[in-house]
Amino acid sequence: MSYMVVSDKTFDDVRIKIQGHATLILSKGVTFTINGGIELSEGNTLTIEGPGNLVVKGSYEMAGIGSSRMGTLIINGGNINVTGGHRAAGIGGNLDNSYGGRVVINGGVVRVTGGPGAAGIGGGDKTWNGSPDTY
Repeated sequence: MSYMVVSDKTFDDVRIKIQGHATLILSKGVTFTINGGIELSEGNTLTIEGPGNLVVKGSYEMAGIGSSRMGTLIINGGNINVTGGHRAAGIGGNLDNSYGGRVVINGGVVRVTGGPGAAGIGGGDKTWNGSPDTY
C-alpha cells in the first residue's frame, strides 16, 4: 500500500498501525504530524519517501516509530523528526524493551530523540523498575 500526503495533516492521540508493507510519500512543502506514534511491529515494513516533513511523537511509554519488537523502517527522503514517549526510543523499542528492529536510512534529514532513559534509535529503557524517577 502507498499513501501520499498532499496537504498538511495532524493526527492527535492516534497511534497508526502498519500491517504488511506500507509506503508513505511526503509531498513537497507538506507537514504530516502524528501525535501518538506509528506502531511498526516485527514482520512489517514502513518506507518513507519524498521531500515533505514528517513529525512523530510517541505516546506515553511507546516509541515514536516502533513497537515491543520493531519491524523494518526504510527512510529514502524527507525531513523526519521523531520523539519517543516516556522511556521509549524515538525509533525502535517501547518501554522495557531493548529490541530496536531494523532501520535503513538512504536519504533525507533525520532527527530522532528518545524519551528519558531511552535511545534515539534502538531500544527502550530496559532497566526501568516501575518507579517514575528511579532506574
